[in-house]
Amino acid sequence: TSTPTPAVRQGNPWWAVQLAAAARPVLAVSIQTSSECACVADLQNARIMVGSTPWTSHASAANFTLCATVSGIVRGQRKTFACAAAPGGAPPVGQYLAIWRPGPVRRALTLCEVDAVLGAAGAGGRLNGGGAALAAAAGGAAAAPGPGVSPVAAGY
Repeated sequence: TSTPTPAVRQGNPWWAVQLAAAARPVLAVSIQTSSECACVADLQNARIMVGSTPWTSHASAANFTLCATVSGIVRGQRKTFACAAAPGGAPPVGQYLAIWRPGPVRRALTLCEVDAVLGAAGAGGRLNGGGAALAAAAGGAAAAPGPGVSPVAAGY
């Protein structure tokens, strides 16, 4: 059972993690929501973003590429979002993943688990020989330390 990230209601809430040591194509992202709260509504329309520099605030969005927008997710559900192809038909490439709910309305991002399906390094945005899955559960060891909730980065 995964433990959800602590939820603090703020404007522009975000959660971020370093996926890999080098930039890789991000093919899809799965989000597991909590079955213990009705806070899943705060995830609706959140943006799943991919970038090559650490996410430090909502202003980082200018340096990230949109993978997908969260929609249709319900309480206690795991849902996978395929990353939209960037210009040229390739998935977004980066080593950082962020989930950000833009706007001044006070919201909380409550995530139990986030999984990213990565393409091969150096594949030029194309999956080469199968993808690698990387899980970053709240409180798990796969995430990089940062401000906010350790060992994952979270901001408000």
